[in-house]
Amino acid sequence: GKQLVVVALSIAPKQAGQPPSPGHRHPGSVYVYVTEGTARFGVEGEPVKEVKTGESFFEPPGALHTVMESASSSAGAKAIAVMIVPDGAPLTLPAQP
Repeated sequence: GKQLVVVALSIAPKQAGQPPSPGHRHPGSVYVYVTEGTARFGVEGEPVKEVKTGESFFEPPGALHTVMESASSSAGAKAIAVMIVPDGAPLTLPAQP
């Protein structure tokens, strides 16, 4: 009853003074592996983590994903997201259930 979905991510440079995003949720687990640069990831209730090339970030099912940006204000980052998605579910869900 589940699918494995792999998505290439291009992560934009952080923007000073930009209001925070309301975020989103994923119906299944998400494992992100950074392939280039350094990215910042955050889920509600946890400190934002800086993840460098060769490192990874795990997002549990249903967690509110609040931050995804490059750690640099001038260069982006790249990553691969491996998602376990229940059959028939969308890849992302709005912040509000």
